[in-house]
Amino acid sequence: MGTTNWAHIVSRVTDTLFRVKNLTIDESIKHDQRILTIKSLPRKKTSNRYNSGFLQSHHQKSVYDHNIYAPLRSLHNIGINGTGQIINIVDTGVDALNAFFYDPDNSLETISGKTNPKHRKILRIEKYADDLDYYTGHGTHVAGIAAGSAYCAQELCGISQYNGIASGCKIYFSDVGYSSVSGDLSEEFDLNEQAKLMTSYDAYISSNSWSYDYPIKEDMFAYDQISYKYPNILYFFAAGNDYSYFSINSPSCSKNVVSVGATEPVSASSAEFSSY
Repeated sequence: MGTTNWAHIVSRVTDTLFRVKNLTIDESIKHDQRILTIKSLPRKKTSNRYNSGFLQSHHQKSVYDHNIYAPLRSLHNIGINGTGQIINIVDTGVDALNAFFYDPDNSLETISGKTNPKHRKILRIEKYADDLDYYTGHGTHVAGIAAGSAYCAQELCGISQYNGIASGCKIYFSDVGYSSVSGDLSEEFDLNEQAKLMTSYDAYISSNSWSYDYPIKEDMFAYDQISYKYPNILYFFAAGNDYSYFSINSPSCSKNVVSVGATEPVSASSAEFSSY
């Protein structure tokens, strides 16, 4: 467009809608008659011991079972734990050295921008930003809730009580945050290319625990469209962590995604484990 900045198209949503990064809106851009409108996206924001048991049994209590004190996991007890499945997680990053993802036989280098089906937990880290997470990273947190499985010398150990909801599945991680910044989700990616990669890895669930501060209709449209184009992929979004009325933010308010939240059964207030 005749600019000297480092702007580039991240993705082409339709013939007239594009996601562009690093665009400097100077006079030449403002008066370019090929451009109908420009909107700036706001910054994305990051929107377990008892979670896995609560979602399976509706109880936040633990019992002594399999030689450890752990939450009731009725589905795990009959063998339904995600084994054989791959889920995609889009977030700040994942700490591959964390006990819930660690594999002593396969290093970070074997999954960083590479596909490694031999890794016990992480199939691949797509390095949109980098291949690490902040030291108290949100991405590691949500990956642990979804799919964490403790690395133990024996089959189970004390920290196994914190295993994730689908502890038997593997993770295809889309890292969109720079590990030097807490809660960073600044890197953009092409939804179409991501969907193609997910399909090639048989990953048909995409977990997104983040949102924008207010509804962005163009982004809502983008997720509606990609869900329509790839009907086998189901996109999950956190409803939001604002704890107030009318606070389901985009893209979680898109029509073709699943927005996840929780309330206390009596008070109807936001639950302590809601919308992470």
